[in-house]
Amino acid sequence: MQLAWWAPLVIAGFVVGAIALNLLVWKGLLRAFEAAGALWSANLFVSVRQLAGPKSGFLSVIGLLSILGVSFSSCTLDTVLSVMGGFQEDLKHKIVGSNAHVVIDRPQGEGIPGYAAVLERARAVPGVLGATPLVLGEALVQSPRTQNLAGVIVRGIEPSSVGSATDLEQTLTDGARVGDLDDPLRAFRVPGPSRTGAGTGQPQAGDAVVEPGAADAAAGPAADAGSAEGEADPHAFPAGVGPSTLRGKSGRALERGTRGIFVGAQLADSMNLQVGDEIQLVAPMGDLGPTGPMPKSRPFLVAGVFQSGMYEYDSKYVYIPIGEAQRFFGVADVASQIAVRVPDLDRATAVAAELRRILPADLRVQDWQSINKNLFAALKLEKVMMFVLLSLAILVASFSIISTLTLMVFEKHKQIAVLKALGTSDPAVRRIFQLQGVLIGVAGAVTGSVLAVALCLLVRHVIPFPVPKEVFYISRMPVAMSAVEFLVVGVSAVAVATLSTTYPSRIASRLRPADGLRFE
Repeated sequence: MQLAWWAPLVIAGFVVGAIALNLLVWKGLLRAFEAAGALWSANLFVSVRQLAGPKSGFLSVIGLLSILGVSFSSCTLDTVLSVMGGFQEDLKHKIVGSNAHVVIDRPQGEGIPGYAAVLERARAVPGVLGATPLVLGEALVQSPRTQNLAGVIVRGIEPSSVGSATDLEQTLTDGARVGDLDDPLRAFRVPGPSRTGAGTGQPQAGDAVVEPGAADAAAGPAADAGSAEGEADPHAFPAGVGPSTLRGKSGRALERGTRGIFVGAQLADSMNLQVGDEIQLVAPMGDLGPTGPMPKSRPFLVAGVFQSGMYEYDSKYVYIPIGEAQRFFGVADVASQIAVRVPDLDRATAVAAELRRILPADLRVQDWQSINKNLFAALKLEKVMMFVLLSLAILVASFSIISTLTLMVFEKHKQIAVLKALGTSDPAVRRIFQLQGVLIGVAGAVTGSVLAVALCLLVRHVIPFPVPKEVFYISRMPVAMSAVEFLVVGVSAVAVATLSTTYPSRIASRLRPADGLRFE
């Protein structure tokens, strides 16, 4: 995605508006503090008059430039932290959505035999929304068109309960449902009225092709009998429809007993897979043959494509029914792990602690934070380092404050000498210049925060900055504004501006009245 042609115009308008905003805030702030100083504080009143008195034209200009430096530095720091926070939140929701909030397993990947009892105990814990078993394993997928092989991570899921613990249902595309794993031929039966052309009665492009006579046979007594018995094979074809009559979107005849599989969007693109394709799932270590372990291969029908928003998941993960996974990997009545979901991510740690208390000691319970602690620790460190590095921009802006106030000391030496001759103490003179630094810092921090909010809203809703969709699956920059971060940046800006007055205020406090009035 390229940057829109009008985006530079918006950015230029933002800069002009930022300068105008700083000017208005500076004028308004000076008037407010001048009025407050006239009532309550002589030092504050003198500070404001020195910054914007009738004869302080040049000093007022360079004071405004100092405020612009603090303002743009604070705005940049707030915006960068907000964008980084947005990416972190987006990544967290995608990882947690595709995985569980709490995971129950055994160390060394031993699996949980007789997992039904563990499931019942986990679901009974207060705060648990749902729990589902998973069988994990590694395999190869072979494309029916290119014959290419790709390594994948197989997840065996229980379609009836997986929606209570993960967001798999929401990530499926093109109307696919989790139940299609148990009945992968649902989308390939005779098209109903809702799947025909408007008023034509013809199937739409991509529908399964049922040859003449198959539809009548499918509606025959055999179909009713299978339905009445309630023991119909979920992988079987409709009654009267066989491999010679039912074909998927690839045009290839489907075989009786075909299993369903969900593949990621990136995997489907790279291997040219479509819903309805029959692919081969190959386990490198399978049955024992005369020369040792032999690869095990099973056909699966692509029943749907999921798009989680995580490139690593969409290019490596596939889902099959848990019973098929147990048979494929040779583990009977064993689950690799149990996924648990809680209503609030912040409660995952407490729920995990309760599960550890009630479950057998040989089971390991981990919440999403401990599972992904390395990733989120790295993101947090990156954010802290970005804060430290961009804070140097505020330090650079402080140099202009030092030069402004130093110049002001030499410009106002006569006024300072008069104040000291009238009895103003050295600490009072230092406070006058320190208050000027505080005024510049407050004005810059306030305008910087306002500009950061405006820029974040522009980035989120208006300006479509280029983002690699194949990696992030987003069309605009994610932004997560934090009031705490804005407050920390604002306080830091005021603190740096105040510290910048140390040298000028010391020069002013050491000025002797005789030296300031000698040539007057």
